Amino acid sequence: MIIRERSIPGRPFVRHVRLSWPITVLVLVAGLAGLWLSAGPAYAQEGEPPPRVITRPHLAYPTPEMIAVEPRPERDDRLTGAEAAQPPARLRRLDGPLAPSSRPWVELAPEWPVVPQLGVFGKDQQADAARFAPAGPSAPLAGTFTVNSTADTHAYDNFLTLREALLVANGALTGPFSPAEQAQLIGCSFNSSGWITGGCGANIHDTIFFAPALGFRPVITLAGPLPPISDTRPTLLLGAFLFNNVQPVINAQNLTGTQPGLVVQSNDNRIAAISVISAPGAGIRINGNQNTVDYWTMARNNRGDGIYITGLTNTVQNAYIGVFSNTLTNDFDCAGNLQDGIYLASASRGTTIRKNIIRCNGYGGVHAFSSSHNLIGGSTYITNGNWIADNTIEGILLNGSNARHNVIQANDIYSNFVGVTISAGQHNTITAGLDPIDDYNYIYANASDGIQLRSGAKGNLVAHAVIDWNGQHGVNLIDSGTATNTLTRTLIMYNGRDGIRQDSNANQNLWREMEIANNYGLGIDINATDDTSNVPHPPYVFITSVNKTTGLVQGKANGSQPLVFILTYVDLYRIALDPSGFGEGHEFVGSASTDSSGNWSITDPNPSLSNGCYTAVVRGLAIVVPYATEFSLSNCSAFVPTVRKP
Repeated sequence: MIIRERSIPGRPFVRHVRLSWPITVLVLVAGLAGLWLSAGPAYAQEGEPPPRVITRPHLAYPTPEMIAVEPRPERDDRLTGAEAAQPPARLRRLDGPLAPSSRPWVELAPEWPVVPQLGVFGKDQQADAARFAPAGPSAPLAGTFTVNSTADTHAYDNFLTLREALLVANGALTGPFSPAEQAQLIGCSFNSSGWITGGCGANIHDTIFFAPALGFRPVITLAGPLPPISDTRPTLLLGAFLFNNVQPVINAQNLTGTQPGLVVQSNDNRIAAISVISAPGAGIRINGNQNTVDYWTMARNNRGDGIYITGLTNTVQNAYIGVFSNTLTNDFDCAGNLQDGIYLASASRGTTIRKNIIRCNGYGGVHAFSSSHNLIGGSTYITNGNWIADNTIEGILLNGSNARHNVIQANDIYSNFVGVTISAGQHNTITAGLDPIDDYNYIYANASDGIQLRSGAKGNLVAHAVIDWNGQHGVNLIDSGTATNTLTRTLIMYNGRDGIRQDSNANQNLWREMEIANNYGLGIDINATDDTSNVPHPPYVFITSVNKTTGLVQGKANGSQPLVFILTYVDLYRIALDPSGFGEGHEFVGSASTDSSGNWSITDPNPSLSNGCYTAVVRGLAIVVPYATEFSLSNCSAFVPTVRKP
């Protein structure tokens, strides 16, 4: 069954939902239960006297330490010179055809979470059952609450509000409850005075639903901060679920300071199909561990970040950050958060960010500030890749020397100012998933650079990516200490300036087995003093002979002296004609080390593709210091134009 189809420029968007016959039966049974739950308040209103006014005890709300935001550097510090003088533009290059991604985007069916009271389990039933099992043999199973009012009140009346449901789940509110309220608190047991005596609340796995009578997107406008989700057992806050397609909107516009719209303080909780908008701080703040922000959740139009995470091993998946899913136009409208879409604070580690649309945010899409071991994307594009686009500064920023061992995998990152920036981060990986043909990072159409490595970024790897149609450089290595980074097996084409640019301060970086062509500057430009000079610095390497029949290419370069740690390798490329006369390495042919006299030879397996024209890059170790050069002068340079590039 197809629920919704969308058409987004560049690729189709289809949401698929398949239900097996046991779940179909469960949907019918649960649907009747939902009707009964939603009918409870109406029955109570008809059959009971007006509700009594009963004072409930004062309850605690988020404390300052729950909402404190760590200092972060001024974002404009990373924009220098001409970049700082112009506002970031969300445009591709002004000339040339558009370069849309050819990969289809398919929104996957939700994996319904465990709801023991309804007998519904997730993908891994045994693991789920163990994770959410009662703490002991006599422990109650679970509570199932149905919010049936958009009011933000805490009173003895005929309705259960979201505020009351959260308080009950935390164990902070035990009564008294009217009969109509009790009808919405399934699993709880009550005494004759309406006080909870067991079955739900503290130390129990509770699930909060929303009554179908509230409509598709009911708005709950907060009068004050909501109580944090803080129970020791999981709480599920679910909008749409099987039979019930209610997607509540929490409007936090009345909060003050930097208060978030929703705080998750404890562990193993899940939020799904909930929108949080207009908070003065983050839309959603996650301080606990192993929590999941799940399908169809929207964090938009908040004055802080969309989602701010300080905990460990949390997951954000199948969510919309900075956009509004418009069911009238079947499109996503920009509704960006003022700061980052997702901010990973320095205390956070091991966050998984997969299969989200993250767009239109005032700073970046994803910002990991001295946060490590996070995964952005995953092994396959279809099931894990994010769309990260139209953010004012970066699509992704790995920021600080402790931003380490993060993996960026199988995403589309486009129409930001910079696609990906690694600023002082170390040992991070930008790579493909299981299949480099389909599951690569596509970094394209960003206004400035595709990738920036700067401010002492070290030991990072870029592999199996496609970097094209960016307004300035494909990859830009900047600043002193930016060293020992490696680029390999990556396509860099049609960028507005150089394919790879390394400024005069960065050094000791390597590139090999690349595909670089049709960039408006040089294919590779090292010791670059500015963005536009395009002054070649050719390596000492010569092609002395080419056999067009056998493909044997021979030449001369610096000799290798392994005993003193001097190693020289030559990477041979078929050229793409370039007005500089130095060509670009359009197709990698092979590599060889030089002998002590500097001789080398490489055989082209398909010499007919080259027309006998080649260029080369020299790389190696000079007394254990790594290096790589620009492309050499082509052996066919006498037969191609040598006009300088503009």
